[in-house]
Amino acid sequence: MRDLKELPAPVIGVAAEGGRRAPRRVGRGGRPAAAGEGAGPALPPPPAPPPPAAPGIHRDARPDPDRCAPPPYPRYEEERGVAGTVRLRVSVGADGRVLAVSVEESSGSEALDRAAAAAVARWVFHPATLDGVPRESVVLQPVTFRRR
Repeated sequence: MRDLKELPAPVIGVAAEGGRRAPRRVGRGGRPAAAGEGAGPALPPPPAPPPPAAPGIHRDARPDPDRCAPPPYPRYEEERGVAGTVRLRVSVGADGRVLAVSVEESSGSEALDRAAAAAVARWVFHPATLDGVPRESVVLQPVTFRRR
């Protein structure tokens, strides 16, 4: 067995006159050391606390461009020159399939809103993930109709 070297008691700073810190010896149990009392063998400092848990890595669901056909432009609206953007609330399953679609913000044309919702309902998404595990999610998906 190795001989342990006895070290002096740890020193803790306390306020002295004039606001400067003066050393004070500490004995067992954190109380001031008595004259001639040593703290015994020095113990290693306690281990540092573990770093805070990193938040999980999250990715939002996003349309799979190879599996998302654009909505057809309603003929009557296109002939009248009606254009606009529909914002859809899309519930996406953990498998990337669309579970539900609703109009969050209308384009101002019911025909454009219906066409966009019907097309997006057939889309397939890359699902949202948390730490690499697919999860159900809700995304807001804009669909824009532009005059040609």
